[in-house]
Amino acid sequence: AYSIVVAYTIVRYRLMDITMVMRKGLTYGLLLGTITLPIYVGILISQRATPYSIAPLLACSLVFACGLWIFMKNHRSMSNITFGLLCLGLSTWLFGFFMVYSASTETEAQFWGKLLYAGVVYIPAFFYHFCVSFLHAQPRSKLIAVNYAVSTIFLLLIPTPYLIDGQHSYFWGYYPKAGPLHPVFLVFFFCVSVWSLLKLHAGYKARPAQPELIRIKYVFWAFAIGYLSSLDFMQSYGIELFPLGYLFVSLWAWIVSYAIAKYQLLDISFVLTKTK
Repeated sequence: AYSIVVAYTIVRYRLMDITMVMRKGLTYGLLLGTITLPIYVGILISQRATPYSIAPLLACSLVFACGLWIFMKNHRSMSNITFGLLCLGLSTWLFGFFMVYSASTETEAQFWGKLLYAGVVYIPAFFYHFCVSFLHAQPRSKLIAVNYAVSTIFLLLIPTPYLIDGQHSYFWGYYPKAGPLHPVFLVFFFCVSVWSLLKLHAGYKARPAQPELIRIKYVFWAFAIGYLSSLDFMQSYGIELFPLGYLFVSLWAWIVSYAIAKYQLLDISFVLTKTK
C-alpha cells in the first residue's frame, strides 16, 4: 500500500522532484510484469518447478514478451497480429510442457499435455498467414481459411484419444503420447510449414530492394532455425531423447528481436531508450 501511494504521488504530483513520463516502453513493461509476475510467484510458492521444466518456462516468457511487444507496437498491421498469435501459440506450447514436466501425477500431466496442443494445432495456420502478410503477397483467402479450418478440426480432437492418447514416462517427466490421428496432424503441420518456408525463400530469391531483402533473410533463417523445435514430436512416439525445442524457439525469438532492433522488421520503428 505504501509503494502504491508513493508511486501515485510521484506520477500525479511529482513527489521528490521526480518528473514521471509514462512512455509506451514503460507501459509495455508494466503490462508484461502484471501478466507474468503472478505466474512466477505461484510457481515459486508451489515449488513445482524441476531442473528439466525451468528452461521451457523461461523460453515461454521470452516468446510471450516478444509477441506482446510486436502486437502492441502496431496492432493494426496484419503481419504484427499474426506474429503475435504465433507467439501466443508457441508460448502456450512451452508453458504446457513446463506444467507437464512438473506434474506429479499422470492425470495432471495428461490434462496439460492436451491443453498445450490448443496452441500447437494453430501454429501452421498462424505461420502461413504471417508469411503472406509479411511478404505483402496476394492473399489466398481460401487457403488461409482452409488452414484455420483444419487446425480447428484438430482442436476438436484434443479431448478425444485420437490425437493424444495417454502419456509416456521419461527420465525428465511425462510426455504426451501420440494417438492414431497424430501422424495425420504431422503431415498437415509439416506440409503447411514447408510451404510457408518456401514462400519466404522465394521472396528472398526475388531480390527486392536492399532493406526488404535483409528483412526477409532474417525472417527466413529465424523460422528455419525455430522449426527445428518440431523434432520434439519424436518423443510422442516413444523416443527417449531429451526435448530441446525450447532452445530453437529461444534462438528464433532472439533473431527476430535483433532484426527488429537493427532493421526495423515488421514496420516497427525501434528507438533504444533506457527503459527498453
